Amino acid sequence: QQQQQQDGFTGIRRVRRRLSSKQSATTNDEVRTQARGFSNLCTGETMYCSTCFERLSTRPQFMTPGLLQRWRSWQAGKSLDSCVGLEALARCCMQVASHAATLREVHGLPAGDALHAALLPFDRLAAPPSGAVVALHGTSPAEVSEQLLGSEPFHSAVVSAIGCQAAAAQLFAESTIAALAGRLVLNAAGIQVLGAGRRGLPLRAAGVYVLLSTMNHSCEPSAEMLFGDSSTVMLKTLR
Repeated sequence: QQQQQQDGFTGIRRVRRRLSSKQSATTNDEVRTQARGFSNLCTGETMYCSTCFERLSTRPQFMTPGLLQRWRSWQAGKSLDSCVGLEALARCCMQVASHAATLREVHGLPAGDALHAALLPFDRLAAPPSGAVVALHGTSPAEVSEQLLGSEPFHSAVVSAIGCQAAAAQLFAESTIAALAGRLVLNAAGIQVLGAGRRGLPLRAAGVYVLLSTMNHSCEPSAEMLFGDSSTVMLKTLR
């Protein structure tokens, strides 16, 4: 839930930077945001009022330890070598749903428009060529979609966050899962966080970095990625 609140605050910051066309503050620290024909009033010492904070803190829980274990067991049965698996795609859907909830609750967007706007960051990533088929190790976008639709409390939490059963079904559709998978395959970078794994071993994972994803691959690279004790990536020039 704490991570969920953090994701919500991150979503608000991004939404306000992206959508806000004008902000005006009074001596009472009132901040009125005007964006695309609607406005929202927040009062208090920070940009986010207590009402907004309450909305974020009471959102439903997307994942449980038992559900994560089930996903990982399912993925292990399909392919241990898959870099883009069920959990990665579920986390993408969770992020999209969380941002859609922020757009609905704070800025008043309808569910369908909120979902479309929440998917835009992924749409900006490089995608497979038109007509290309996304191949996942040991599974398929259709199987991943089926698993997500049958995963509780994840499915219900996504529907609640988006605010519309039909819009949530669009997010879980095979075509959407395939589009997300294609972008993850092309843009995800391997992460190795020193000392963050069990017994002090390096934690190996993958993540999508917007600026890093704009760089082209080369068999003779001019830079390399470096990780320290966090998931922050650093680029070191080689020549």
